[in-house]
Amino acid sequence: MRYVRLAIAAAIFAFAGTVRAADSSGTYSYWGAGKITCKAYGEMAAAQNADFEKVTFWMVGYITAFNRLTDKTYDIVAKDSNISTVMLWMLHYCNEHSDTILTKAAEEFTSANISKRQVSHP
Repeated sequence: MRYVRLAIAAAIFAFAGTVRAADSSGTYSYWGAGKITCKAYGEMAAAQNADFEKVTFWMVGYITAFNRLTDKTYDIVAKDSNISTVMLWMLHYCNEHSDTILTKAAEEFTSANISKRQVSHP
């Protein structure tokens, strides 16, 4: 078991500098809430139901992975912001791009906020 953990850790560190990893054509598989459209996300946000909560948890995971795999990034979310701020940003974006999938909206969030990221632990 120890060797498995070491192998996993080594793999993570080997690819830690890769910001936009994907296959040779630049595509990758997205799972969970990342597959839904912005229109569906807007409907979930309006209902504030369990599905909306699942999307929020998915976004928390997306942000965590982004933070872990992006150089010079402690947190892509600005210091005085939180997940509610992020989800509101996503909702505004999705209102203007209803046919976009949530994964692409999350990518846009990180691109739009990279200059505001925290580069080290406060």
